[in-house]
Amino acid sequence: MSKASLSRPATKQSVRSQKSQGVSKEQAEQALQQQQAQSKSGFVKAVKTLFLRASLSLSLVSHKLRQFAEDALSSDEVVNELFIVTSSSSLDPSVLEQNSPQSIADDTTSNTMTTTAMEREDSETNLVLWSEFDAVKEADALRQGETPFTKGPEVWQKRRAAWTNGTREQKLQAKQRCLDNSLKLSKENYPVVYSALVERNKTLKKPMNLKDALKVINSGWIANKKWEKAALGLG
Repeated sequence: MSKASLSRPATKQSVRSQKSQGVSKEQAEQALQQQQAQSKSGFVKAVKTLFLRASLSLSLVSHKLRQFAEDALSSDEVVNELFIVTSSSSLDPSVLEQNSPQSIADDTTSNTMTTTAMEREDSETNLVLWSEFDAVKEADALRQGETPFTKGPEVWQKRRAAWTNGTREQKLQAKQRCLDNSLKLSKENYPVVYSALVERNKTLKKPMNLKDALKVINSGWIANKKWEKAALGLG
């Protein structure tokens, strides 16, 4: 066998080997490029996800801060509207005037004069008023000689009617006073009023209706979980 014949197969094998090596290099490069592309795509997605989460968190924080600021502002407005401020320099002069001894005395005198005039008008229309009702005289008028007196319940009913039944003007006056002293607030603000009145011991600018006071106390106790503690015997 000649040397040429021996060299030919070796040459073909080397060519095939070179081709296979070239293909494997190209595949390796393509695989590397694909990995790099996938890695880059995954990184971009991760950055986008992180950015979205961060923006959402910032939005939530901003919303909570805005809500907290609005709640604080509304609470301050409620307190300033209903309660007397502690600083005398910033106190409204009209509030000082309304709470001055002379103003209270004038109001008492005015109310007494109004009540006296109304009682005089009602007495002219034969309406029995509480200030004029005399239970002893009423009992004497109902007695019948030596017969045992048994009309005590009737006297009590008349006494009760004189106490509970006011004149039309008095009823209108009471309704107007109730409207003037109403809180005119939403239920969400009742705990704020309770906190200022009970916990911070602030003074109201004007009297509060009993109906509103009960609502305020109930809301405050619910907010402070006093009802729950009382139910558990914790006081």
